Amino acid sequence: MIVRRLPRVSRLLLLLVAALIAFTLYSIPSSAAQSNSQVRIVRLSFVEGTVKMYRPDVGEWAKVFVNTPIQQGFKLATDANSFAEVEFENGSTARLGQSSSLDFTSLSLSPEGGKINQMSLAQGYATFTVAAEQGDLYEVHAAGATYAATAKTVFRVDLGQADQRLEVFKGNVDVQSPYGNATVAKNRVLELVPGGKNPFQISHGIREDAWDHWVSKRQKTETLAGNRVGPKDANWSRGSSLYGWNDLSYYGDWTYLPGFGYGWIPMMGAGWSPYSIGSWGWYPGMGYTWISGLPWGWLPFHYGNWSYMTGYGWCWLPGNFSTWSPGMVTWYQGPGWVGWSPRTYTGSFNTQAGCPTGQNCSTAVSLNTFQSGRPISPNDVVRVDPSLGRIVTSPTARITRNLRFPGPAVAGTPLTTTTDVASGGRFRRTIAAPTRIFAGSTIRGAWDVQPHAPSVFDRHTRSFVNRSSRAFQALQRDAVNPERRMPDFRQNNFPGRNQSRENAEFRRQMEMNRRSTMQRQRVQRAPASRPSSGGFGGGQRMGQSQAPMGGGMRGGNSGGMGGGMRSGGSGGMGGGTREGGGGGGGSRGPHH
Repeated sequence: MIVRRLPRVSRLLLLLVAALIAFTLYSIPSSAAQSNSQVRIVRLSFVEGTVKMYRPDVGEWAKVFVNTPIQQGFKLATDANSFAEVEFENGSTARLGQSSSLDFTSLSLSPEGGKINQMSLAQGYATFTVAAEQGDLYEVHAAGATYAATAKTVFRVDLGQADQRLEVFKGNVDVQSPYGNATVAKNRVLELVPGGKNPFQISHGIREDAWDHWVSKRQKTETLAGNRVGPKDANWSRGSSLYGWNDLSYYGDWTYLPGFGYGWIPMMGAGWSPYSIGSWGWYPGMGYTWISGLPWGWLPFHYGNWSYMTGYGWCWLPGNFSTWSPGMVTWYQGPGWVGWSPRTYTGSFNTQAGCPTGQNCSTAVSLNTFQSGRPISPNDVVRVDPSLGRIVTSPTARITRNLRFPGPAVAGTPLTTTTDVASGGRFRRTIAAPTRIFAGSTIRGAWDVQPHAPSVFDRHTRSFVNRSSRAFQALQRDAVNPERRMPDFRQNNFPGRNQSRENAEFRRQMEMNRRSTMQRQRVQRAPASRPSSGGFGGGQRMGQSQAPMGGGMRGGNSGGMGGGMRSGGSGGMGGGTREGGGGGGGSRGPHH
């Protein structure tokens, strides 16, 4: 009997021990669960003048441009007469004045999902607009003091060499400092003066200056766009509170696309395609990340998908906003060049068919241009056929130092304090404000268009009434982006820097390679007199060509799209030299 019972008792003991171990492991939280996730990304949404950024993985300062992603540990600094704005996921903002510095010490998520935003104002002045949600933490540290907001709040902090000042325009701010703690309410001012007779003093009334007026006008643009009622659509509801959403109302039109839902059409000229104006930067954990050179270029390049609609042109479909993407493109690579094209939506998201039939939406640059990390303009683009390369998950090019920089490197630490000594040993900073209300393009050109008034959604017709007037009448006397004609992106006559010698040599070499390839194909093709159906690329083709795309020489009855030389009955679209009847390219209105 004893021999029979031992296995049963042993099994019970083993089960009891296993249960105790499982309970112990379950009751002890793991370090991963306790720590905050560092996966958040915020956006540099406005730049005027010279703004610099410090990346901890690089360890140096560099000039930065609009739409640059910012992560935990990054730092921003502005020169004299230079300004910056950072936009958080829910529309909260941190606006940085001239000769100021802001450190993003913590951008993370709590285990409960709340957003942790902790910043340090190292010098200068800044205004913070907070739209805190449940569980969010929003703190600003300045010279030993901590300013915290837990609801919708607008406050400003000025940091001098010997004092600091808090002004609350909306809501309440909790203050903790070595000189006292308090909750400062709306229209109250707190002054911290170490060593003074009253180091912790709260008073009534705020005297607004030029900086406060600019912040108010800038905030008004977001309020006007945000108050436009939209359709009762799940994707619309999720996106309307995200950063970058309000920009879309000023730089494009919303419309309903049968079979797709509501889509957004940017105010861009003929021949433009997504991911063609901007730069690529390398971020650890994300890889190659697109930094758009367009003022509205945040949401449409990191969420949703693009689709080319006949009669409309390129349209952005919001999607469900579930995941932030560094860049939704299909990569191509060939000898000495790197190319990409947007992943289009044709019924299922993230299809590999980058370019619609008959459309040239790929962008290719030389390997040296790509590795330089500088903003790419139409002058940098080389005309190659992506099918001549290979599809890759990511470029295999060496990750250079410049790809890690958001812009040109800056020697030294860009921290310069400019203060005026007032009576009694008090310091007051020289205040200045931006001259523009809307952000400008990184690359100056004809596409830097005037923003228009936000669209209004008509509930009765369930359609958008798009405006063509200025953004709003209150800003008519203010300096905003100058109005320019819509460009034709099929021509390379844009202003900017001259084409570098390396790109010119590269283009000549690629043209020679194309002609050699096409010559071999013609020799192998039979019969030689069969009409050609055209295609994508260059070379010489004779016969009934049907609107090919690319460069080179073409002959026949109809011209194609692209550059090069064409002869025959009717000119196509694009630049170059044309002979015979028919007109060529030129500029026309928005492609939609």
